Amino acid sequence: MTWQMHHAWKSELVLGSLLLAFCGCGGVDAVPVSGRVTVNGKPVEKVAVNFTPIAAEGAVGPGSSGITDADGRFSLRTIGEDRVQGAVAGKHRVTLQEAGVEGTDLDPYADPTLTPQEVAARLAQIRFKLPTTTRDGTLTFEVPQQGTSEANFSW
Repeated sequence: MTWQMHHAWKSELVLGSLLLAFCGCGGVDAVPVSGRVTVNGKPVEKVAVNFTPIAAEGAVGPGSSGITDADGRFSLRTIGEDRVQGAVAGKHRVTLQEAGVEGTDLDPYADPTLTPQEVAARLAQIRFKLPTTTRDGTLTFEVPQQGTSEANFSW
């Protein structure tokens, strides 16, 4: 092997290593995040908990989501192809979405046979347990570097 071939091979190896490091091909750097959703001390079941990293505040990476169980508890998993347990560290915008119309799992907008008046009547049946601030994008949570089991939301 000549000196030029050896030097070129080393340069390609270094360049390839740098590209892998910068493109994040090593997976998601997430920490464990879990918590509980309650209203008046009672658990709220079937709530979709969504964390969206705020890059301007230090959280870089994919969002995370989880669903509350009968005890109001949830654990987050990252969103995307390489789903892993947890969320990226840093500040996140949080939204909590409750399930459908009381007594059904149907979204009134998904039924094309309903008139606008019937859709409005079905929407009026929704009994949201959580305040509107849980849906409007103003709620935030800081995920610590070591993760947390105390990502609790109570009203």
